[in-house]
Amino acid sequence: MNIKLTFSISTAVILVVVALWQWRQLVRYPRDLPLRVLVIGVTSIAFVVTVGLPFAFFEPLHEFLDQVHFSNFAWAVMIWSFAAFFLLAAPSPDDGRRRTRRALVELAVVLIAMVVMYVVWATAPAGTWHNPRIPEDYRTWQNIVFYLSSCGATLGLWAIGTVRAVRYLRSLEHRWARRAVIVVIIGVSAMEIGVDGVALVRQGLYIAFPGSKWPLLSTLYNIGRLGGQIILAIGLAAAPLASLVAGVQDRLDVHRQRRLVRQLEPLWRRLTDEFPYIVLPPVPHGRPANEGTTAARFEQMTSEITDGLAYLAPYSVGHHPDPTQDLSDPSRAAATVAAALHALDSSRRVRWAGGDYRLPPAPYPKIEPEFDGRWRDRARWMAELSRELDTLRAGKVGAGLDELPAAT
Repeated sequence: MNIKLTFSISTAVILVVVALWQWRQLVRYPRDLPLRVLVIGVTSIAFVVTVGLPFAFFEPLHEFLDQVHFSNFAWAVMIWSFAAFFLLAAPSPDDGRRRTRRALVELAVVLIAMVVMYVVWATAPAGTWHNPRIPEDYRTWQNIVFYLSSCGATLGLWAIGTVRAVRYLRSLEHRWARRAVIVVIIGVSAMEIGVDGVALVRQGLYIAFPGSKWPLLSTLYNIGRLGGQIILAIGLAAAPLASLVAGVQDRLDVHRQRRLVRQLEPLWRRLTDEFPYIVLPPVPHGRPANEGTTAARFEQMTSEITDGLAYLAPYSVGHHPDPTQDLSDPSRAAATVAAALHALDSSRRVRWAGGDYRLPPAPYPKIEPEFDGRWRDRARWMAELSRELDTLRAGKVGAGLDELPAAT
């Protein structure tokens, strides 16, 4: 098996798998119009690439499909799908009907061009299409119309689709989604330029220079067709692969969050006992635990811990181990929290005894460091803080937490 056949088989397998995955997505989201368009295009190119493999059991199908120039029709549909997807998927304030009509008009135009191509080929006088071809063949109006219809229409639609795809990139914020779209643009462009672009250039050269040979163009054709197929397959596969990776990451995050919820329980319970008004509305019950409820419970717990530490901050004034440093070290933060809890309890005792306890004037130091949206680092810090507080309570270091009863 040579390298070319290996790449062709690999590309066909990838495209078939991607097409099946997209059909599965379409079953789940049948009203997703851009997805419908994408499924049509990917299925058509996957079918052409697969049946185009040089295997004996495909030979009868080759002979039938070649008679109707099926590969040209399928390629035109794929280019239309490329242009229509980015037309329909782009953010727009309208209801989508105008864009849908435009996509249908473009489909009609490209199909008419393919019909013209086929009619010209089928009705041409005998001897118009020699095999091998002779220089006079290229100057017939049938040959010119054939290539303008089959290649010119798709080239124009590809240019329109590429402009739309580049604009669509501006609306994408997800890094991997942007990369996937860029790879798809490169793959489709390589195929379109390598196949239709080279074909039109070659026809023009054959007309201008009768009898000339341009072997470089054949090389560019093969590079564009095969290389573009491979790049396109990689770009299309990036979406399901990214979805798979994201799904695995989500499941890992759920397991991590479930473990963190248990680790955060002591710290959360102590802070919510001291400041019961920070408790948010409970996560809905009455349904089995799943990823959604775990994530909601985790988010609620960490938010309440953040609020509790903010309410505790005024009582930490004067108890910060090192005012010039933040409390990113959980052991340092635990000492501050323990002292603040002790000060809180002392203030409560003073008030119960009828005394006047005044908090120090603001601003107050922040107990929780800034994590710039890194929820894993934030949760890990909270979990370690909870463990450190347990260690302080167990060892009765400083103001032992057992001596600090929760507010009633």
